[in-house]
Order: sequence, then C-alpha cells, then structure tokens
Amino acid sequence: MDKDFFFKILFEAIEGGNNISINRTADKEELFHFSSRFFKFDDENSTIMIDLPSSEEDGTLRMNDIIEVFFISQNLRLGFFSKVIGFSEFQLASKQIVPALIISKPDEGLDLQRRRDFRVPTTPLKVVTTYIREDDENKKEIINTCICDDISRSGIALTENKELKEKLKFEKGIYINMKINMDEEIIQMEGRIESKRELYEGKKIIFGIDFAENKPDKLQYKKNIRIIMKYIMKRQREIMFKV
Repeated sequence: MDKDFFFKILFEAIEGGNNISINRTADKEELFHFSSRFFKFDDENSTIMIDLPSSEEDGTLRMNDIIEVFFISQNLRLGFFSKVIGFSEFQLASKQIVPALIISKPDEGLDLQRRRDFRVPTTPLKVVTTYIREDDENKKEIINTCICDDISRSGIALTENKELKEKLKFEKGIYINMKINMDEEIIQMEGRIESKRELYEGKKIIFGIDFAENKPDKLQYKKNIRIIMKYIMKRQREIMFKV
C-alpha cells in the first residue's frame, strides 16, 4: 500500500475518533483481543493516543507489548503494527477525564484486503477432528470435538472442549480432517499440526494448524476459504463496534 495514502487515511481516522480493534501478538502467549478508539495524534513525539483498551477476556496490555491495530475508514479495512509506550489521560469533549494508552506511530500500513494471515478470535465454534493414529499393531481412527480459539485464511487454532473432558493428543506434523461449524455453515478442511502451545502451566493447550491447499477438489477449497473470510470480516466488525 502507498505509504502517503495510508497515513492520510490513518490521520483522518484518528481525527474522527474511529473505533479500533487490537490484537496482542506475543509469540508464546494466548491471543488477546481488545476494543478501543482513536483519541489524537501527537506530531511532536510521533505517538498516537487511544482510549484505554477493553477486553472481554482477562488480558491486559503492558509496556513494550507489540500489538496489531485495525480500523475501518473509507470502506477500507486497514491495520498496522505498533508498540505500547505509555499510559496517560485524555479530556473528552464533555470535559470528562478518561484513562488513555500511548502507542507508537507505525512505519507502514497493512492492507487487510490483501493480507493472507489476518486472524480473529472466534465465538465458540465447534470443530470435529478426525485422524489416523498408527501404533505397533494397528491403525486407529481418532475423533475429537474441539473448540476453535482463533482462525485466519491460512489456518486455525484449536483447544480442548472442557465440557467433554477429552484430551487432545495431536502430534506435530500429522494431518487431520476438520468439520468446522461456521455459525451458519459447516465446512470440511484438512490441516497439518504445526505447533503446540501450553498456557497457564499446562492448563490450556492450543494447537496451531495450517490448512492444506493441495487437495483434488480445489474449487471446494476456495469456496470454504471464502466462507472463512466472510466470517472473519463479520467477526472483526462485531468486535470493533462494541466500543
């Protein structure tokens, strides 16, 4: 994206006090999502002041956290990487003083229409997984019902369904078939286990899965990706306009 065009749109959004959504992107931590809004741009210090972000989860933003900020302006979905650099206060038009967060001015913008791996935290989507486990004697089909933690165009993160008390024993590198309940539609995807993260001293385990593209039915794969992208856009709007 042209840098001058991006900053023109960004400054208009800041001046307009647009709502924003934020992801904290620490590598080995759970994805936390926040809602906020722009307050003002400080040209002298090259910083942006925003409303102190709120979260439905128990996540908090800390000094030096690297974050992704997303906003909608002129019918464009845009975003940028930034860093938490301070806490402050802001006086609203009503004269009320409210807590605020100071973040760094971005170097460049992200065009989310073109970004492949933009991910959103999901509503509790249920995912039924099937895979074949081989041992010394035979092959066994393993079926689990999981909960989707977050999803993107290129992959999905799954965690255990605590209600069923099923332990997931996925191994890195295996391929699994997934039946994903996307609110209004059910899609089937194949994926490869790429990572395993243990949170809260092992009380929560999240498996990162990349969708497998090289399947015979490429038309169905593309249709499923469109359904996922439609869901992602819907979720981002839901989250962003909770502020």
